[in-house]
Amino acid sequence: MKILRWFVCVVILIVLTVQDVCASNAHAFADAVTGVQTSNFPEAGNRAKADDRLTVDYSHMDHGYVMVKAKKTEKRMQLTVKKGSDSVHYEINGNGEYEVIPLQFGSGKYQFTLMIEQRKGSNRCCCAGTVMLNCRITNDYNCFLYPNQYVSYDANSPLVKEAQKLCKGLTDPKEIVKAICGYINKHFEYDWLKASMIKSNQTKNLLPDIGTTWETKRGICQDLSAVTCAMLRSQGISAKLAIGSADGNYHSWVVIIIDGKTKRFDPSFSARSYKAERYY
Repeated sequence: MKILRWFVCVVILIVLTVQDVCASNAHAFADAVTGVQTSNFPEAGNRAKADDRLTVDYSHMDHGYVMVKAKKTEKRMQLTVKKGSDSVHYEINGNGEYEVIPLQFGSGKYQFTLMIEQRKGSNRCCCAGTVMLNCRITNDYNCFLYPNQYVSYDANSPLVKEAQKLCKGLTDPKEIVKAICGYINKHFEYDWLKASMIKSNQTKNLLPDIGTTWETKRGICQDLSAVTCAMLRSQGISAKLAIGSADGNYHSWVVIIIDGKTKRFDPSFSARSYKAERYY
């Protein structure tokens, strides 16, 4: 009887194990068929360094980004991110909340310096904190998989839901890129009026306006490029928002990365020569 009970228990255990494996395989097969993509969204952790008014959370720096915040203020603030001879600048919000800063220069020693107005409306600034970090990044392209100040979106953004619909069933990165870039070319157009207003200094805020661009399906070069980057990133495709010049004029475009190879996509218009000054 003991042997029989032991045999029955073994059989039951085997059956349950087989069921679990089959269920897991079924889920994996379903994901492969539907082309489920995993969006990457940044978050702060429990590792941070602070100096004066500046705090840098480096909990996920291996993913290619840090979270930066400054103490609440109404004064204008600017963050300089420097690694060796490379540097880039960001406007920092005054509400005391974290912002995502991509580590676009790869692994190495970074310096984060916060500058703040001496008085509100003043042109004179002073240093409000400096943080040094030795960053180790697993993949230099990971920082272009996350939203940030220039490519701003979240899980509930309409563009993310549209990208999921467009890419349903697609598993080949090249097919995903083709679907999204084709959608941008078909549904969006360049906003010549806004461009002329910027040239005449009637518009001061040059941060991409992803929300309005998505609603109106119109935008200047960096608006259209930011929307494209957001859709691609939400589907697991590394995409750089490039800012520089094209044929000698200020311009923005997209650099798509697949298997370590880059491909340029310009959602505004074609140019003969491109020169990138910075990426976001």
